Amino acid sequence: MKSIECVIMAEPTAKGRPRSTVINGHVRNYTPAKTRNAESMIQALIREEVMTKGTFDTGVPLRVDATFYRERPKSLKKSVTMPVTKPDLDNYFKLLADAMNKYIFPDDSQLTTVNIKKRFGTPPRIEVKIREDEEIKEKLEDGELDELNNVQKMHTVNSKQPVNTFDSLANFVQRETLQRVFDWGNEECPHVHYVLSNRPKHACDLCWQELAKEIKELECK
Repeated sequence: MKSIECVIMAEPTAKGRPRSTVINGHVRNYTPAKTRNAESMIQALIREEVMTKGTFDTGVPLRVDATFYRERPKSLKKSVTMPVTKPDLDNYFKLLADAMNKYIFPDDSQLTTVNIKKRFGTPPRIEVKIREDEEIKEKLEDGELDELNNVQKMHTVNSKQPVNTFDSLANFVQRETLQRVFDWGNEECPHVHYVLSNRPKHACDLCWQELAKEIKELECK
């Protein structure tokens, strides 16, 4: 699985809003110089990594993990442990994503999972990792495939209709879980009159009605 991981030794910069100007009577929009320079710097600092690892192809789902480290102001109280003031975290990431767009990957619409953080740190920097998003594959490799296969076999035995998609399998698992709660009544009752009843394990009548409604809705999907 291809992965690009690097530390960008530069002060995190927030994405600036487009500006407008009038030239020869025509309004033209332009990107602020600070934003353009920051994007160019990021591209220059990750160029070696890109040349070594290569870029990602069109249509490949991608996951990005990035942490933006800012200098901690000396005047800040010790009780403040996180940078909770502007710039906003999403503006940091917008600039990073725009710098990588059409440079590391063809289109930023390929980003399917994003995990970003804003922290204090010295020196200021951006730690970023881009890799193919194989979340489902990783879960299956961790042993969930056997569990799903067992559920599929159980469903085949019960209904004689094998599960062929993850969506139908997920609905089946959810329905079976609710049915199990409905049958045994082991879910804790959130209603006040349950405390006054003499049923220590089973839910109240209102719980039964709510669960039965959920199961019926799932069966109609």
